[in-house]
Amino acid sequence: MEREDLFHGNAAFQEAESYFHPGITGGEYLDLFMPGSGANDEQALNALLEVPLDTLISTYSTGMKRKLVLLGALRLDREVVLLDEPVNGLDLASVRVLEAIIRRLAERGRTVLITSHVLGPLVALCDRIHLLEAGASTRSFERGRTEGLEEALFADLDARTRAVVARWAGGR
Repeated sequence: MEREDLFHGNAAFQEAESYFHPGITGGEYLDLFMPGSGANDEQALNALLEVPLDTLISTYSTGMKRKLVLLGALRLDREVVLLDEPVNGLDLASVRVLEAIIRRLAERGRTVLITSHVLGPLVALCDRIHLLEAGASTRSFERGRTEGLEEALFADLDARTRAVVARWAGGR
């Protein structure tokens, strides 16, 4: 996909913080999305994600809300799927389902962009990981070539942590 080909009509977005109108159920929320060709898979995916679609969203946990927004984004069946902090609030089983969904989207030729502060799923799923600092990409890593990634992320923090912990532990 060319950079100029990205526009709102071919992209779906799962935002980190979502607003839900009070008094609607998960199913009513999903009805707000125009179904794409993959909308029929929604029930099968929800059988894995276990979102109670007949229940008011106001009773949902953070993880259930996250999964509901994911179902909405997937319902659109767009070429580009933007996932902002997709694993936040998810239980381990849901993270595993999410990883399978992301892999399937990639197999279907979809472009999936993920922003995350959780490193594990990025290393497991992404073809490329770009480190951002002050809004700019400072370093990139390719799949299978992530040596130095943790050092690039944590070198300064690890050095400061060792110094503080050594002083703290020595004081006892």
